[in-house]
Amino acid sequence: MLTEYSEKQRQAARMLARPDDHRTLREMSELLEVPVSTLCRWRNDPKFQSYLQQLTERYTTPQGERQRIWEALVAQCEGGNVSAIKLYFELSRQMNEQDRGEEDESLLEALRQGAKEVWGHVPAI
Repeated sequence: MLTEYSEKQRQAARMLARPDDHRTLREMSELLEVPVSTLCRWRNDPKFQSYLQQLTERYTTPQGERQRIWEALVAQCEGGNVSAIKLYFELSRQMNEQDRGEEDESLLEALRQGAKEVWGHVPAI
């Protein structure tokens, strides 16, 4: 469903879906450089409303909260934050194989390489 929308539409949807984003439509339109009428048209489109609902659930459900926190941790790891890398390994140790997806496996391998460079060894998981 993401490929159906332009980058500006995806940005607008993220802003509209977040319960902590208190911007007005005018502020959003200025930021996105689109007319307010365009935002209103997007918001009234049934497919876009469905997409908004999915994003809203992502931002408001416990699973969505967990996902956002995990994404923030991964971003810190990718930025080279050693404390975040340590935390990632601690959390990974606690996860069982069923909870870990393919994307996590490739990230885990990258983190292993980073840990080896930073600490000279890879902590046991």
